[in-house]
This record gives sequence, structure tokens and C-alpha cells, in this order.
Amino acid sequence: MRLLSGTSASRIPWPLFSLARARTGCLPLSASGTACRAASSSAAGAGDGGAQKPWLFVGLGNPGKVYQGTRHNVGFEMIDMIAEAEGISVNSMQFKAMLGKGRIGDAPIMLAKPQTFMNASGESVGQLVSYFKIPLNQVLVMYDDLDLPFAKLRLLPKGGHGGHNGMRSIINHFKQNRDFPRLRIGMSFLSFFLLSYLV
Repeated sequence: MRLLSGTSASRIPWPLFSLARARTGCLPLSASGTACRAASSSAAGAGDGGAQKPWLFVGLGNPGKVYQGTRHNVGFEMIDMIAEAEGISVNSMQFKAMLGKGRIGDAPIMLAKPQTFMNASGESVGQLVSYFKIPLNQVLVMYDDLDLPFAKLRLLPKGGHGGHNGMRSIINHFKQNRDFPRLRIGMSFLSFFLLSYLV
């Protein structure tokens, strides 16, 4: 079972990241446009002979069928949704993560599902960022959040771990640097049960 299966577009807006704008190589992850400028600058560098840095989209979760459909794996589900929408195969294993590479418009994208279990997610994410030399402001982490109503999304340019062990592990492997975007996906049990009852 997928927690997000059958969820209407009004509850989970898709594409999530205004992909129409992403097709110019710019992903609008902050009100100030900082992430957009970073992506545009990276793309401009490619024209000067430098390689355009990819975006790394990371969905947090736990590997194994026993965890499928659980709230902690909603990050994995988001990666699967993006992969399906953009025709990207997430079928290779690198640095303890299931990995897929593709493009959204002009922007190179890497989709990752760490296989380390939630509490050690930083082991995989840290290695991916280091090996591919990805700027932290182009690392988007997606994870469950019990403080948000079910299916509500909150996209932030930076922040702390909020008690989430997967995010705590990533921040630790980034040497306490918290300046990377994250998508919090609402998984409040109360709102989930109310929604199920009303539907």
C-alpha cells in the first residue's frame, strides 16, 4: 500500500516543485530565489566549459517490504512519484542508495533512496554529496513530519532536524551545516484518520 496513492492533486499539488520553471534549470525552493540563482549560476558555468551540477532529490525511508506503506517511507514514495512523472529509472545502487539520474528540462537531477535505514541516512547522503560535488543548496531532502496535517507540504530553504532522526543523521554528516532545502510531508495521524473517515 502507498500512503499517497489516490491522493487528489488538490491535497498534494503535483508537480511539487513548479517543474515548468524547473525546465529552465531553475528550481524555486525559497521565497528569496536563492536556490534559483544557484541553479542558474550552475547552468551558466556549464556554458563556460564547467560541468553543470545536478540537483540531488533525497527521499528518506527504510528499505524492505515490511516498511512499505508506513509513514516513515513517504519520502521514498515521493521519489517514486517524481521518477514516474519524469521517466527516470531509480534502479542502480551507489553509496548505499538506490539512485536514478535524469533531467527535468535543462536541470540535471539525481533521485536517491538511501538503503541504510532511516537513522543512518547521512552515511549515504554524505557520500553522494561528496562524490558528485553537489552544492548543499541543491540537495533537497523529503521526509515525513508528524507536526503537519496529513498530505500537507512545507518546502523550506534550510532549518534544523526537528527531532527527525534521518534529518539529524544528514546534518551530522554535513558537519552541522543546515543550509540545504527540505520538503516536509505531513503525516499527522489524527488528520489521516479524519481524512480516511470523511472519505
